[in-house]
Amino acid sequence: MGNGLDPMDSELAARVQWLEDRFENMDRVATYCNVIDDSNMAALRELWVDDATFGSVSGSRTTGADEIVEYIGRRAAIEDWSFHYPHAHIIERIGPDEARGVVTKHAEMSVDEKRCVVAAMRYSDKYQRQDGKWKFKERIISFLYSMDLQTLATGFDNRARMQWPRVGPADFPESLDTWKELHTSGEEG
Repeated sequence: MGNGLDPMDSELAARVQWLEDRFENMDRVATYCNVIDDSNMAALRELWVDDATFGSVSGSRTTGADEIVEYIGRRAAIEDWSFHYPHAHIIERIGPDEARGVVTKHAEMSVDEKRCVVAAMRYSDKYQRQDGKWKFKERIISFLYSMDLQTLATGFDNRARMQWPRVGPADFPESLDTWKELHTSGEEG
């Protein structure tokens, strides 16, 4: 302890810093929802590092912050309005300026002025501190369902729970190895 620093002080400082970092990333996710709903593409651009990636586990991916904002802007333009709300958020530190997280989320969207689409999803995120601010490095979305509100109550009878913006099977849970293991154990082949 010749440097005059108490190791407990530096440990406490590191723990407080990580708490601040976690809250900043949680705020980033909530801000993402708000700027999408507000169609604020300038604010959306500020949430991404320049070489970020955005996409879907079952679809295409876009790389580059400007390209991501352009893509999201085109998608948002086909909605009359939307309301996105995050739920649980798990964040893991990877390094002093890197973290990853999983966010569960719901969204409601009005499409064609007559359809209300409801979606449940997960984002697998990577966060990176750039110029002193945490930003998205990567956001990959997967869907549990996305369907018209009118069919929500009866739409869970099969894996084809994706009815908007694409039609087809849901991304999870049926594709997960853990789900398959539990739900196929005891079945005869």
